[in-house]
Amino acid sequence: MNRHIASHVSKTASIGLFAGLLFSALPLQAQEMRFSGKAYDLSNNQWIYTEQHTQVFKDGRWVSGTIKYVSPSGEVIADKKLDFSADPYIPLTQMSIPGQQYSEAIRSVKGDVVQMETTENGKTDSGEITVKRPVAADSGFHSFVQANLKALQDGKTIPLSFGVVARKDQYQFRIRKTGNSQKDGKNLIELKAEPNSLLRLLADPLTLTYDLDTKN
Repeated sequence: MNRHIASHVSKTASIGLFAGLLFSALPLQAQEMRFSGKAYDLSNNQWIYTEQHTQVFKDGRWVSGTIKYVSPSGEVIADKKLDFSADPYIPLTQMSIPGQQYSEAIRSVKGDVVQMETTENGKTDSGEITVKRPVAADSGFHSFVQANLKALQDGKTIPLSFGVVARKDQYQFRIRKTGNSQKDGKNLIELKAEPNSLLRLLADPLTLTYDLDTKN
C-alpha cells in the first residue's frame, strides 16, 4: 500500500482481492479484466477502502490499467494509471491523492535509468535512479512474482530490487516459498517477501498466496 494512501485511511491493512472477474473484448485482440478488493484494518477488522482494478491484456501480457481507491462512503481517495510499454516490471505511472494535494509518477524508463517524480503541496521533486536488476516497481511487483512462480515453487529464493517512487530510491528484497496448500480445488503457493537487508528487523514481511495454475 502506498504510504500516502495508508496515512489517509489506516496504518495497517489487509487486502483481499475478489475472484469475480469481468472481461470485455477490446480492439486488436486486447482483453480487459476488472476486479475489486477490500482493505481492512487488522486491529479491528474495519473496512477502510476498496481497490477497483481495470487491467488491459494484449497477447496474454498486462500492458496497461487503472486503480481507483474508494472509501466506504464512495469517495475516491486516490487513482492511478499504469502503462507497461517501457518495461514489463516497471510501469509508467501517474497516481493522484487529491485530499492530500499529493501525486507521484514514474515518468520514463530508459534501459536501467528510471525517472521518478513526486508533487506535494504544489512542490515538485524529481530524480533519476539507476536500477539494479532484477527489478520491479509499483504494480510491476505482481508481474515479477508471476514470472518467477515456477522458480519459487522449485524452492529458489529470488532477489529483487524494488523501486519506491515516494523515496526515489530502490531497496533490496528477497522472495521465497514458505509452503503449499489447497483450497476449493486450487493448488496454492505461499510466499514471503522481505527486505534483503537489516531493514527486515524493522519492517514486517509481505505474505502472499498465488494460484499455481492461473497465477492469480
